[in-house]
Amino acid sequence: MREAVVLLIEEHEPLRILYEQALADEGYTVIAARDCSEALNKVGATRPDVIVLEPTNARCPHEAWSCLRQAVGNLPIIWNSGRPDYRERAKAAGVAFVLKSSDVDVLCAQVQRTFD
Repeated sequence: MREAVVLLIEEHEPLRILYEQALADEGYTVIAARDCSEALNKVGATRPDVIVLEPTNARCPHEAWSCLRQAVGNLPIIWNSGRPDYRERAKAAGVAFVLKSSDVDVLCAQVQRTFD
């Protein structure tokens, strides 16, 4: 059985590195990208099981991540946003929400819930 694959799209490099390492430490294979274009190039033959992204990422607007979702299939999405007001928007969009933080345990726990 293969490890679960997390597609992580985070434009801020320090956070991307932090989240990538934390998820890898939890046993996930992580495909990390700074934007949707890079994510599409990196996905290739490896289909992710879940996508973690910030919905307000200037480099990955809603239209782009919608295309990404279509390209890789209808996968679970976790919005990782610093904007608490996006919690209700996430609920309306049918996606999970995590308040962006350097506390990686919250993000890792939400990713794990995707597979429970």
